[in-house]
Amino acid sequence: MNINDFIIKKCKNQLERKHALKIHLSEKEHDQDLKTIVEELSSLKLACEILIEENNLLKKHLEVINIPVPHIEPILSNGSFKKNCLITADMIKDKKNGFYDLEYSSENIPFRWTGPSQTFSISFQVNRSTPVKYTLHLHGNTEAVRNAKIKIKCDGYQEALKLNGNVLSGTLPPNISPITKLSFTVPHSFIPSHLSDESSDDRTLVVAFQSLKISEL
Repeated sequence: MNINDFIIKKCKNQLERKHALKIHLSEKEHDQDLKTIVEELSSLKLACEILIEENNLLKKHLEVINIPVPHIEPILSNGSFKKNCLITADMIKDKKNGFYDLEYSSENIPFRWTGPSQTFSISFQVNRSTPVKYTLHLHGNTEAVRNAKIKIKCDGYQEALKLNGNVLSGTLPPNISPITKLSFTVPHSFIPSHLSDESSDDRTLVVAFQSLKISEL
């Protein structure tokens, strides 16, 4: 029985007993009957007090249940992680950081187009107690991308580099935090349907991300 049904049943029982008492009072006037009524009222008062106490306890339990549980971040250190990691396109789950849905090349290689923003970001956990190397692999690119300088940002560190073929690599300085967010900004984008009448792709595309590798120097 849920709490609402419980209250309704108890109230109904109390109303029936109250009505019975009224009839009893109108029909009886003897001292013995008065004594019986007093005992009955005492029992009802006690039952009412018990119900009030139970109701207060239920309210307290509900208040405890409704208190939001704080999210406790685990205590992490650089020593908890390795200095090497590989993030491939099929490992990225959050598209809010500048990625479209997962696709596959004719060679069955997973990749994700970035866009519509010219900036895409990748967060990962790695030991950066000493400098580490990052290597960004793209799945093909346009001439405009090959000639552009891509801006890299990480923990206040910035640099601008050109691709070497489909690869962009550099060095990240040390940092005490094991959680790293690496951002790339490419000053170029295009809409396939604007470039070809045969395309129905109206997305704003930047580059095709294949993987990011972090390695120890």
